[in-house]
Amino acid sequence: MNRKIVLGICILLVLLCAIGTATAKTWYVDDSGGADFTKIQDAVNAAADGECNTK
Repeated sequence: MNRKIVLGICILLVLLCAIGTATAKTWYVDDSGGADFTKIQDAVNAAADGECNTK
């Protein structure tokens, strides 16, 4: 296979992966209120598959 085609496919795959992760929702948790959730477990339960990432 032509190297340019392989390189193009690789770049396309990387871009598609980046787009998928950029759409993840950020949930905020604050036990005193004023955020999306007051309990961490509630935020985890609301997250879609693959979205959970703790910082």
